[in-house]
Amino acid sequence: MTHERFESAAARHFDDAVFLLHRGRHDNAAYLAGYVAECALKLLVSHESLSVKKLGHDVEALSVDAIKLLWVLNPSQSKYVVDVLHPNVRKGAHSVKHFGDARLDLLTELRDVGPEVARICAIFDLNGRSRILAEPAAGQDPKMVSQSLQNRFSRAADAFWTNEVWIQDESTTPSRREVY
Repeated sequence: MTHERFESAAARHFDDAVFLLHRGRHDNAAYLAGYVAECALKLLVSHESLSVKKLGHDVEALSVDAIKLLWVLNPSQSKYVVDVLHPNVRKGAHSVKHFGDARLDLLTELRDVGPEVARICAIFDLNGRSRILAEPAAGQDPKMVSQSLQNRFSRAADAFWTNEVWIQDESTTPSRREVY
Protein backbone atom coordinates (compact mmCIF):
# COMPACT_ATOMS: atom_id res chain seq x y z
CA MET A 1 0.00 0.00 0.00
CA THR A 2 1.37 3.43 -0.86
CA HIS A 3 1.91 6.34 1.52
CA GLU A 4 -1.23 8.09 0.22
CA ARG A 5 -3.35 4.97 0.63
CA PHE A 6 -2.42 4.62 4.31
CA GLU A 7 -3.41 8.24 4.84
CA SER A 8 -6.75 7.91 3.04
CA ALA A 9 -7.52 4.57 4.73
CA ALA A 10 -6.82 6.08 8.16
CA ALA A 11 -9.07 9.05 7.39
CA ARG A 12 -11.86 6.84 6.02
CA HIS A 13 -11.76 4.47 9.02
CA PHE A 14 -11.67 7.44 11.41
CA ASP A 15 -14.77 9.00 9.83
CA ASP A 16 -16.59 5.65 10.02
CA ALA A 17 -15.52 5.13 13.64
CA VAL A 18 -16.80 8.59 14.64
CA PHE A 19 -20.07 7.91 12.78
CA LEU A 20 -20.55 4.65 14.70
CA LEU A 21 -19.49 6.20 18.01
CA HIS A 22 -22.13 8.93 17.72
CA ARG A 23 -24.75 6.25 17.15
CA GLY A 24 -23.83 4.27 20.24
CA ARG A 25 -22.03 1.49 18.33
CA HIS A 26 -19.01 1.63 20.64
CA ASP A 27 -17.53 -1.82 19.98
CA ASN A 28 -17.57 -1.37 16.21
CA ALA A 29 -16.21 2.17 16.56
CA ALA A 30 -13.34 0.87 18.70
CA TYR A 31 -12.66 -1.89 16.18
CA LEU A 32 -12.36 0.62 13.33
CA ALA A 33 -10.27 2.90 15.54
CA GLY A 34 -7.76 0.05 15.68
CA TYR A 35 -7.48 0.20 11.90
CA VAL A 36 -7.02 3.97 12.14
CA ALA A 37 -4.11 3.44 14.50
CA GLU A 38 -2.64 0.69 12.34
CA CYS A 39 -2.80 2.79 9.16
CA ALA A 40 -1.43 5.83 10.97
CA LEU A 41 1.45 3.81 12.41
CA LYS A 42 2.27 2.31 9.02
CA LEU A 43 2.22 5.82 7.59
CA LEU A 44 4.65 6.94 10.30
CA VAL A 45 7.03 4.04 9.81
CA SER A 46 6.76 3.76 6.02
CA HIS A 47 10.21 4.29 4.68
CA GLU A 48 12.22 2.72 1.88
CA SER A 49 14.28 0.76 4.43
CA LEU A 50 11.20 -0.78 6.05
CA SER A 51 8.79 -3.05 4.26
CA VAL A 52 5.34 -2.09 5.50
CA LYS A 53 3.93 -5.16 3.77
CA LYS A 54 6.01 -7.34 6.10
CA LEU A 55 4.37 -5.68 9.11
CA GLY A 56 0.88 -6.89 8.19
CA HIS A 57 -1.30 -6.55 11.29
CA ASP A 58 1.64 -7.20 13.65
CA VAL A 59 1.45 -4.31 16.13
CA GLU A 60 4.44 -5.78 17.98
CA ALA A 61 6.62 -5.10 14.94
CA LEU A 62 5.62 -1.43 14.92
CA SER A 63 7.96 0.74 16.92
CA VAL A 64 7.13 1.83 20.45
CA ASP A 65 8.15 5.34 19.47
CA ALA A 66 5.58 5.42 16.65
CA ILE A 67 2.79 4.34 19.02
CA LYS A 68 3.81 6.97 21.56
CA LEU A 69 3.90 9.57 18.79
CA LEU A 70 0.36 8.62 17.80
CA TRP A 71 -0.82 9.22 21.39
CA VAL A 72 0.99 12.57 21.48
CA LEU A 73 -0.65 13.65 18.23
CA ASN A 74 -4.15 13.05 19.55
CA PRO A 75 -4.31 12.12 23.27
CA SER A 76 -8.06 12.68 23.47
CA GLN A 77 -8.53 9.66 21.16
CA SER A 78 -6.54 7.31 23.41
CA LYS A 79 -9.64 5.83 25.05
CA TYR A 80 -8.22 2.34 24.58
CA VAL A 81 -4.57 2.05 25.49
CA VAL A 82 -2.19 -0.75 24.65
CA ASP A 83 0.68 -0.70 27.12
CA VAL A 84 3.42 -1.38 24.55
CA LEU A 85 6.13 -1.40 27.21
CA HIS A 86 4.49 -4.19 29.21
CA PRO A 87 6.41 -7.48 28.74
CA ASN A 88 3.21 -9.45 28.01
CA VAL A 89 2.46 -7.16 25.07
CA ARG A 90 5.84 -7.91 23.53
CA LYS A 91 5.06 -11.62 23.91
CA GLY A 92 1.78 -11.17 22.04
CA ALA A 93 -0.65 -11.19 25.00
CA HIS A 94 -1.88 -7.66 24.37
CA SER A 95 -2.96 -5.74 27.46
CA VAL A 96 -5.70 -3.23 26.74
CA LYS A 97 -7.09 -1.03 29.50
CA HIS A 98 -10.12 1.15 28.94
CA PHE A 99 -10.20 4.55 30.65
CA GLY A 100 -13.19 3.47 32.76
CA ASP A 101 -11.23 0.50 34.12
CA ALA A 102 -8.17 2.65 34.82
CA ARG A 103 -10.35 5.22 36.62
CA LEU A 104 -12.05 2.55 38.72
CA ASP A 105 -8.70 0.95 39.62
CA LEU A 106 -7.30 4.35 40.61
CA LEU A 107 -10.33 5.18 42.76
CA THR A 108 -10.12 1.75 44.42
CA GLU A 109 -6.46 2.41 45.27
CA LEU A 110 -7.43 5.86 46.52
CA ARG A 111 -9.91 4.36 48.95
CA ASP A 112 -7.25 2.01 50.34
CA VAL A 113 -4.52 4.61 51.01
CA GLY A 114 -3.00 4.16 54.46
CA PRO A 115 -2.61 6.45 57.47
CA GLU A 116 0.46 8.19 55.99
CA VAL A 117 -1.98 10.47 54.12
CA ALA A 118 -4.32 12.89 55.90
CA ARG A 119 -6.31 13.89 52.78
CA ILE A 120 -6.17 12.79 49.16
CA CYS A 121 -7.97 13.63 45.93
CA ALA A 122 -7.87 12.21 42.37
CA ILE A 123 -7.90 14.70 39.51
CA PHE A 124 -8.87 13.71 35.96
CA ASP A 125 -8.12 16.24 33.22
CA LEU A 126 -10.02 16.78 29.96
CA ASN A 127 -7.84 14.20 28.16
CA GLY A 128 -8.60 11.51 30.75
CA ARG A 129 -5.16 11.71 32.34
CA SER A 130 -5.01 11.41 36.12
CA ARG A 131 -2.95 12.87 38.94
CA ILE A 132 -3.20 12.94 42.72
CA LEU A 133 -3.36 15.78 45.23
CA ALA A 134 -2.35 14.63 48.71
CA GLU A 135 -1.69 16.05 52.14
CA PRO A 136 0.68 13.84 54.15
CA ALA A 137 -0.32 13.01 57.72
CA ALA A 138 1.50 14.84 60.50
CA GLY A 139 5.09 13.68 60.86
CA GLN A 140 5.21 12.01 57.42
CA ASP A 141 7.99 12.86 54.94
CA PRO A 142 6.27 14.50 51.92
CA LYS A 143 8.86 13.11 49.46
CA MET A 144 8.42 9.55 50.73
CA VAL A 145 4.63 9.87 50.60
CA SER A 146 4.83 11.26 47.06
CA GLN A 147 7.06 8.41 45.86
CA SER A 148 4.84 5.79 47.48
CA LEU A 149 1.73 7.28 45.85
CA GLN A 150 3.42 7.55 42.44
CA ASN A 151 4.30 3.86 42.48
CA ARG A 152 0.87 2.84 43.70
CA PHE A 153 -1.17 4.89 41.25
CA SER A 154 1.00 4.27 38.19
CA ARG A 155 0.02 0.59 38.39
CA ALA A 156 -3.66 1.39 38.91
CA ALA A 157 -4.16 4.11 36.29
CA ASP A 158 -1.73 2.54 33.80
CA ALA A 159 -1.20 4.70 30.70
CA PHE A 160 -3.73 7.27 31.96
CA TRP A 161 -1.36 8.23 34.82
CA THR A 162 0.59 11.50 34.50
CA ASN A 163 3.08 10.44 37.20
CA GLU A 164 2.18 13.61 39.11
CA VAL A 165 1.50 13.71 42.82
CA TRP A 166 0.85 17.23 44.06
CA ILE A 167 1.73 17.50 47.72
CA GLN A 168 0.14 20.06 50.01
CA ASP A 169 2.10 20.67 53.20
CA GLU A 170 3.38 23.60 55.28
CA SER A 171 5.64 24.70 52.39
CA THR A 172 2.70 25.08 49.97
CA THR A 173 2.25 28.71 48.98
CA PRO A 174 -1.07 30.46 49.67
CA SER A 175 -1.77 30.77 45.93
CA ARG A 176 -1.26 27.03 45.44
CA ARG A 177 -3.51 26.33 48.43
CA GLU A 178 -6.25 28.29 46.65
CA VAL A 179 -5.80 26.17 43.52
CA TYR A 180 -5.76 22.92 45.50
